[in-house]
Amino acid sequence: MILKHYKYLIAVSFILSYFTMEEFKNPIQFNNGLNGGFDEEFKNSKPLFSSIPFKKPKKVNGVKSTNKQLKQPNIFNASANVKFLRDEIYEGLIELHPFSMKIINHEIFQRMKNIKQLGPVAYHKKFQAKHTRYEHSIGTAYLARHVMKVLKQKHPEITEREMLCVEIAALCHDIGHGPFSHMFDFLLEQNTETKNNIMIHHEARSQFLVKYIIDSINNEESTKHITPLEVSLIQYFIEPVFYIKNVCGELNKEGHPVDLPPFYYGIEQIVSNSKYKLDVDKMDYIVRDAHGMRFDVMLSKETIDIFGILDQSMILNHDWTFSINHLTKIIELFNRRYIFHTNGYSHPEVSAMDCMLRDALTIANNVMHFTQYALLNNVENVEYFCNLTDDVLINLICNSTHEKMHEAIKLVNNVIDNVDLYEHIGDFVSDCDQNDENIIQVKWNIDTNPSSVFNIIWRNMPFHSNGIKTVPSGKIHRCFSKR
Repeated sequence: MILKHYKYLIAVSFILSYFTMEEFKNPIQFNNGLNGGFDEEFKNSKPLFSSIPFKKPKKVNGVKSTNKQLKQPNIFNASANVKFLRDEIYEGLIELHPFSMKIINHEIFQRMKNIKQLGPVAYHKKFQAKHTRYEHSIGTAYLARHVMKVLKQKHPEITEREMLCVEIAALCHDIGHGPFSHMFDFLLEQNTETKNNIMIHHEARSQFLVKYIIDSINNEESTKHITPLEVSLIQYFIEPVFYIKNVCGELNKEGHPVDLPPFYYGIEQIVSNSKYKLDVDKMDYIVRDAHGMRFDVMLSKETIDIFGILDQSMILNHDWTFSINHLTKIIELFNRRYIFHTNGYSHPEVSAMDCMLRDALTIANNVMHFTQYALLNNVENVEYFCNLTDDVLINLICNSTHEKMHEAIKLVNNVIDNVDLYEHIGDFVSDCDQNDENIIQVKWNIDTNPSSVFNIIWRNMPFHSNGIKTVPSGKIHRCFSKR
């Protein structure tokens, strides 16, 4: 009799373990986009945007919800029916608000799966950093949600509405990036048709598109999950300085727009902290880029405790403030950022690839005029822009039969194959010879902002550039020769 029941117990245990493993046996891996080819959907497309289908994704690749309940009793209850995603950087399940999942499932957010976080770094044979804006945005939202929960415990006046608005701002802060991220902004700035338009800035496009997505979700479900005033607050949290400069009118005595609903001052620094240069955006991309560029092998993960820094932070005198006990960790954070800039983002070969892609995209834009869609001045342009990703643009260029596109095709293929790169001549304090059309000069600022590690430690150490005395904050010109 006991043996009989024992067999039943074994069968039940087996069934339970099977369903449990079905849920968790395949850890969610974010889609890293280009893996040796182009998406099948665009393989045969011609260099005409009318031929690019604008399809809503059938499923979410790279993230998976473990909570199937879609209805929530209160949209602003940050703890109600949270959704769990899996992220390899934070080594486990991360939680987000249900409304954040609605945004993630939107086609405009999904496009970021095919926009590389580090642009040309993704194609360098040494780094091959394939991670995208998609997973960085989700990771940033997770850190924002985490710190808002910490701050609410210390400052009960913070509302659930403010917590959700900060989370959505973090989730959508990069949603306005075009193909190859910052390089696309450079194209817009250089183009005479677009350079005077506010939409040349990815911050403006992010602030526009987050409203577009929220309005789309509200209209589809015939309910106002997020009100227009709350949308304005989210737009402000994405980039406060840009919002003040280009959107708002009058400011209150604390320096915030008067047309915004009241909020707990200081939380506007969490997503984009232009005042002190430390925010959840930088925290996530430093950790994520270290993993993507394989720098986490030589830089120990234990030296930076992101959650320790967040957990002991608080709001003091309207500023997001960090514990003095974490000073060395914060110094290490900025030190890593400097290392990544000098050895990764601005590696001479990466800079050469950047120049080659800029030349290729400039040629392609003169033929295809794709930068006009970034102005987002009508629904059609929004759809075209949101189809324009790294893979799509490369595919359009490489499949073009236009006679003026031969040089662009050659440059793109050379970047992908890592061959015949522009030759790095050197870095100079003075300008290079600009009379030679085969010489390309790009400004390379070692000290990109006051948060540079040089302003913390090596202040008086002497440096030179090609034998000429210089200082870390000096402007250096990096020069390349076309082969």
